[in-house]
Amino acid sequence: MESSIGLWTLTPFGVDRGAEDIILLLLLVLLLLPAFMQMWVGSLLPRSVDALLYNRGHIFFRNLVHRVSIGTYALLGGLQRHLLVGVTSFLLLRYYADFSSSELWTTLSQVGLLALCSLILSGLYLGLNRLLPGIYLDSTFYLHWVRHYSILEWLWPLPLYLSSLMLLAGVWQDVALWLTVAVILLWRLALIVPTARWLGEAGVTPLLISLYLCSQEVAPLAYLIGFGMLIL
Repeated sequence: MESSIGLWTLTPFGVDRGAEDIILLLLLVLLLLPAFMQMWVGSLLPRSVDALLYNRGHIFFRNLVHRVSIGTYALLGGLQRHLLVGVTSFLLLRYYADFSSSELWTTLSQVGLLALCSLILSGLYLGLNRLLPGIYLDSTFYLHWVRHYSILEWLWPLPLYLSSLMLLAGVWQDVALWLTVAVILLWRLALIVPTARWLGEAGVTPLLISLYLCSQEVAPLAYLIGFGMLIL
């Protein structure tokens, strides 16, 4: 019975289902972004994984500029990330915190507001990290770091498509929740580990590295978890 309800939820354009239909349509449109980038760049996922694992971000972007501008790459990656975060957050809040509405424009405004919050937090995070090379290192380090960050922007949100579809279908909601949490934690680890290593190689003391990680990673994550527990 539950699976049949979930299948019906994923069938678009049902009666009195404007909110669900627009979310499903938004997810389908967002899926076009990695598809287009795959067409433009070619082997997007293998190239991205290779750049992350073997610290070849400079080679990745050197080849990228021959196919698409870096600004377009970063803009589309950020658009996918923030809208996916908005959709997934809305669906999680709808299921766990009774954060729901049947009105089409209300749903769109709520998803847009959550996506805007994600954009603002990301802007603050990038701005604070921009101060790091301004204080300790040079701008070359920040450029190296932001390349790594930009590549991750395309990769880490991809599992959120699956989480959103499960939440939208009304099946395996707890699995969707823990998948989302695991993806976010792995994303942060994929930033923390190489950043700490690069700072160490650049001669930054372990104390300053620890202060950086506490201020930029541990404290914001703790606030986010606390806020989530307060809502849920």
